[in-house]
Order: sequence, then C-alpha cells, then structure tokens
Amino acid sequence: MTAFEEILAARADEAGIPLTAEQIGQFSVYNEMLLDWNTRMNLTALTAPEDVAVKHIIDSLTAYDAALFDGARTLIDVGTGAGLPRHSACGLCAASHGDTSTHSTSACASSRR
Repeated sequence: MTAFEEILAARADEAGIPLTAEQIGQFSVYNEMLLDWNTRMNLTALTAPEDVAVKHIIDSLTAYDAALFDGARTLIDVGTGAGLPRHSACGLCAASHGDTSTHSTSACASSRR
C-alpha cells in the first residue's frame, strides 16, 4: 500500500466511510492523474498526500448520501475543475455514470483517462 492509500484508508475509517481495497486503488490512480495533470495546468494547490486524501476525497465523500444516489444513473459535476466531488461520488456508486461540464477542455480530457 502506498503512503497515499494508507492515509486515505485511515482517514476514511476515522470518518466512518467504508472503502474497499478496489476503491482505495481507484482513488490512488485518481491521485496520480491529478498530480500529473497539475504539472500542466493549475487544477489544485493541494497536492500533498494528506491534503488530497482529506481535503479532496474524504471531504467529497462526506457529502455522499446513498439514499440520494440510489437508482441514479447519471451524476453531473458542473465546473469544479479537478473533477471533485464527481470522482469521489462515482467511486462509491460504481453503477453511476459521471459527466463533467466545465469551461476547460483539458480538465475534461484528464477526467476521462
């Protein structure tokens, strides 16, 4: 497990958010992509593993309410830049399909990789 994955797992547990090993792995890939794309365009000032895990992913997941998403097939994230909270919500609700509406075509491209 990477340092990011360990931090994410610990903070999710502290917040009472159950994450599977697969979900943690998916968030780890998102973290790697976020850091990579952030070298080319300013998606976020928060890039330390603790900051990405807590201030991006865990904060986004605390807004997730399964009752609101049950049966939802589409989730739209309008203009948040780095794809948050969409990536986090889609990570919990694997059956959902996420879409991004943003002014930055590069940000859209990064969210599709």
